[in-house]
Amino acid sequence: MKLDQAFQQFHLHLEINQGKSPRTVRSYENDLKQYLAYLKEKHILDSQKVTLQVVQDFLSQQSTIKSSNSVVHMATSIRNFHEDIEFSTGEENPVSLIQVRKNETYLPSFLSVEEVKQLLNSFTRDDPKQELNRTILELIYACGLRISELCSLTVAQVQLETGILRILGKGNKERIVPIPNQVVKDLDYYLNLIRPIWNQHKTNTFFINHLGNRITARSIQLLLKQKAMECGFQKDITPHSLRHTYATHLLQAGADLRIIQELLGHSNIKTTEIYTHVQNRQLFEAYQNFHPLSKKK
Repeated sequence: MKLDQAFQQFHLHLEINQGKSPRTVRSYENDLKQYLAYLKEKHILDSQKVTLQVVQDFLSQQSTIKSSNSVVHMATSIRNFHEDIEFSTGEENPVSLIQVRKNETYLPSFLSVEEVKQLLNSFTRDDPKQELNRTILELIYACGLRISELCSLTVAQVQLETGILRILGKGNKERIVPIPNQVVKDLDYYLNLIRPIWNQHKTNTFFINHLGNRITARSIQLLLKQKAMECGFQKDITPHSLRHTYATHLLQAGADLRIIQELLGHSNIKTTEIYTHVQNRQLFEAYQNFHPLSKKK
């Protein structure tokens, strides 16, 4: 999506859909005008060209001339701007990795293994629509898919006989992702017993709803929001959160960072290295909570 078009759309959403005050709208606009001017200098005019590294470089630059509170506000404006683009187009949000607190930029919360189980167990397995929704979320977590990759999956890309997905990612780069055995069984059930009943349009899109239409990014976003509330999760959960969870759990299990990079389809290892921050943070928190010398007297 063209960034100037996205900016105009975001402005309307703030005023009309979200009912923000004129002062709040102006505050967002001021932040984003500086951000978009920086992107223009870098010859980045389309939202799909924005990367996490670009945003981090911009915020780093701003931190040398602005207060920490101002940088935090600017980071929030940028994140909300790209969330709006993701919601409208299904494009991956390049800054969904960033959450901000004063003087800190860090990874968002991810689901624990138990929370993933709770999420998947919240679906009724004998209802075809719920089985479809469960299978979608299970696949995002099991294979670390971007939401755009999941929505565009074709039947030919899901090779259940060999247990692999052939994913066409950013820049039309293909990568091979293994599918866990249990997920293969769930996909096979959907493909052979649910999808044929709904496929009235004879489409080759893998995931379709009961009307025979392609599953949209927005529908999955709303589904996750609803399920997170039902499960009582005290954190925002998005489709990209499940992708983060996939990478984090692989790292915690001892997977090599280069392997995770390949599985996620990251062109730059620096993007993947962000997940090591999660592990470092957990180690620090564990030390603070349990080591005798870290206890406050």
